[in-house]
Amino acid sequence: MHSEEFKNNVLPLKGALYRFAKSLLNNPEEAEDCVQEIFLKLWTRRASLSTIANLKAYTLQMTRNLCLDKLKSTKHMMLDVEQIAIASDVNLHRQLEAREAVALLEHLVKRLPELQRTVLHLRSVEGLEINEITEITGMRVEHVRVTLSRARITLRQAYEKYTGHG
Repeated sequence: MHSEEFKNNVLPLKGALYRFAKSLLNNPEEAEDCVQEIFLKLWTRRASLSTIANLKAYTLQMTRNLCLDKLKSTKHMMLDVEQIAIASDVNLHRQLEAREAVALLEHLVKRLPELQRTVLHLRSVEGLEINEITEITGMRVEHVRVTLSRARITLRQAYEKYTGHG
């Protein structure tokens, strides 16, 4: 892969890699460092990148592995769900309710097992297809579907328990 191909095919993945790293590391600076490290590794391997069928899945898998290595060595807490953007015309009461709901969901997501958090993030935040998640995690399709379903059910039940809705 030449530098122009690298620029066109690899660099646009930066946002997805950063969001994924940030969700795992719970630290924006470490996530940025991780993405830079991934890009450096990709640049040194650029000659063989054209043989990879799904570059996005490959780079997300690299990111996941690097983040998990960093977490094992530093023993950080995982996952910080991205901030919600609240429209300026929404009244203060609704903004506070939305912030409380987001904070509660962040708390509940943090309590999910690591595998459920990872699969939920890849599907819900990154918008990846099930087959792409299987490539990244090494799981079978059925296991990804079950894990995603369990994560959603657990979140829904816990949210209803905390809010008294349901």
